[in-house]
Amino acid sequence: MTLKTQLSRLLRAKNRRFALVAFAGMLSAGGLMATAPKHEPPVNREKVWTVTAVTPKAEYLSPELQLFGRIETPRHTQLGAALESRVLAVHASEGQSVEAGDLLVALDDEEQSLQLRQRAADLAEARAALAALHTDFASERAILEQQQTLLDLTRSRVERLQTLHARQLVATEQLESLQREAASQHIEYARQQALVAKQPQRLATAQARLESAKAREEDQHRSLQQAQIRAPFAGRIARLQVAPGDRVRPGQTLLALYDDRALQLRVPVPGDLAGTLKRALAAGEAVEAFIGEQQIPARLLQLASEVGHGSTGLEAIFTLPESAGASHELGRAVDLFLRLPATGPAVALPLQSLYAQTRIYLVENSRLRGLEVVTVGSRRNALGEMEVLVDASSIPADSLVLTSDLPQASSGLPVEVLQDAAIAGAENGARVTGTRPANSA
Repeated sequence: MTLKTQLSRLLRAKNRRFALVAFAGMLSAGGLMATAPKHEPPVNREKVWTVTAVTPKAEYLSPELQLFGRIETPRHTQLGAALESRVLAVHASEGQSVEAGDLLVALDDEEQSLQLRQRAADLAEARAALAALHTDFASERAILEQQQTLLDLTRSRVERLQTLHARQLVATEQLESLQREAASQHIEYARQQALVAKQPQRLATAQARLESAKAREEDQHRSLQQAQIRAPFAGRIARLQVAPGDRVRPGQTLLALYDDRALQLRVPVPGDLAGTLKRALAAGEAVEAFIGEQQIPARLLQLASEVGHGSTGLEAIFTLPESAGASHELGRAVDLFLRLPATGPAVALPLQSLYAQTRIYLVENSRLRGLEVVTVGSRRNALGEMEVLVDASSIPADSLVLTSDLPQASSGLPVEVLQDAAIAGAENGARVTGTRPANSA
């Protein structure tokens, strides 16, 4: 047997073994496939979104407009020095609450005290002069009476001597001497008579001097009191501009004080709103508002009488309660929420219920349905949360409105409403309540 023949036999034997192994593998694979469990083809299911929803209640609601204003007060004063002096003590600090009459700043009053003593001495002198004048008046009148008597006697003697001189019983020199004496007495009498006649004028002059001395003393008393700067009314110190030891001049501002129980809020209002506020004031209707998160009430007092430079609308002035001064400083900028007349029927929904400013979604048969709506304003609820007011005329009765912020929201989206929210919405019910405003159609 040749080598070629041996190799051919060996290859045929290996091929037969390989074929047997391959056949056995095919039989095993077929058996496994025949006995394997059968699986159903996969099915794509829609995702169901868990949301909250509510059945809103339709009623007549008052929209609220957010404005911005600044705290001010008509009772705001700057206290200054009325005399030149040195500051002895400062009894107040910025932001401190004070009562009417409290001492705020004390000035050195030594010079004023000395001047007051001088004024008091001048007054005492004027009173003494007036009393002495009354005594002089009595003496002058008594002297005038005596001079009148002496003059009458002298005149009688002159008459007798003239009779004797006519009979040549007395010398001419004796008569002339007595006539000169009578003339001299008459001159003194005339002077005394004029002095007595001027007594009313002299009395008026003395009384005027007395009143002038009184006025100067009272003025000095006030000057002495002005050395003590006191609070003219209860309030808070807004600004303090002096310290102990400072030299102040008349008219120099020492501090500023405002009444924190008479605060007002000045708010620029749009032109279209000014007309509504004017009509409300003319009709005597109360226009209410509230401030910020604390919801401090405010009431419209009046509208400003002029439009400020660079402004396009009027300014409304609101009064604040006395307690507002504890939490709001003068000049502070605050948010004001103005309550407008009621409108409706409307429903109040959370801000997240409104999509693209004009659309809400209703939950119907566990799917969303988009609905275009008209907003009539916004407001804050009792919890201080913002709500949007939507015209209820386009919302079907007993509708379940989506209240979740759902970015994927679209018509036909499958949802599942949380049971608690659905029950709360059902308890509210969809019904029109409240009283229709007088100006509603």
